[in-house]
Amino acid sequence: MIISILSFLTILNLVSSQQLIDLNTFTGGNLKNDIIAHAPYDVFVSAQSDDSDLLMQILLVTEDKKNISFFELTNRKPFLTTSQIEPFHVGTTAYVTTNLTGDQMKNLTGVMFISTTKQLQVNNFHVIDVDKVQNLYLPDENQTILFLNSNMDMSRTTTISNFNQTSNSSIFFYQGIPTDDDEKINSFIFSNPVLVQNKSVFIPNVEKFSLNLKAFYVKYYGKVAFGVAPDNYDPNNSTTTAMITTGLVMKPIGQKDKITRIGTMRNDTLDGKVGANLIGSLPPSGHVVVGIPNVESEIMVPTDQIQSHTNNEVGIDFQVSSVNATDGEYFVQYYVIRE
Repeated sequence: MIISILSFLTILNLVSSQQLIDLNTFTGGNLKNDIIAHAPYDVFVSAQSDDSDLLMQILLVTEDKKNISFFELTNRKPFLTTSQIEPFHVGTTAYVTTNLTGDQMKNLTGVMFISTTKQLQVNNFHVIDVDKVQNLYLPDENQTILFLNSNMDMSRTTTISNFNQTSNSSIFFYQGIPTDDDEKINSFIFSNPVLVQNKSVFIPNVEKFSLNLKAFYVKYYGKVAFGVAPDNYDPNNSTTTAMITTGLVMKPIGQKDKITRIGTMRNDTLDGKVGANLIGSLPPSGHVVVGIPNVESEIMVPTDQIQSHTNNEVGIDFQVSSVNATDGEYFVQYYVIRE
């Protein structure tokens, strides 16, 4: 009886939650793949690296027979300057079917996002496909934007650049997809204002950084602008571009341990500090080292909530490295404050 209750609760949670489904998990051979979701809901598809001819042969079929191919779903982008995806609305039930073989389906790399009823009832949620260079000028509102990246040529990497933000605004980047529940406190991978010694400090300059994720989302409040591109940026051996600045170093799963060195813009007449906010997940023997080499560094083990370290001086450079972290991932938001 307990097992039955647990199984029911698991199914109920799945039905009522947002879902990110890899297209290669659907079965081919003209079988029906039922979408297990609480209607009504919206569907969004990103499949940048999948062949158009294959996508044309995969259908989403609704109960009222509003059939649409996955090729059409990936091209529901009505705007010229951004790749915001127009949602496809499902009012009751739907399933996915295709005449492709199982092997053909297993080679797909795209994703499908399914919203919840609650999410589609608000007008401040949007989905953007990272399929080209886009400059986003976000209105002075409170919004949530989900970014999907299925570009396998760049290993699903998104570069964030040209950040511009008013001092009374705030933005938070999160890994994965948004849900109807509030995020765990201090579970963001990047933010501005930045958490500095347990205080929120607005940083006027943001360095270019990359995220190697198939899905991430931002929640912002106020006026913010930045660019996104399906491209990779390695911050190693870069130099910060302002006296007060922040950036991000990410190590994705599968990448071997390495040292990332970031030089700091020099002005020895100003006092300052550098610091890091770490979040992630590593194997039991893994750890991350952050700080000023040969001066002061901290050994840290990331969790699903931010851990912080601050050096009360600014060296020539700032370094991030890891040990036994190949099978894990971590995000280090660093900051430099000279004033």
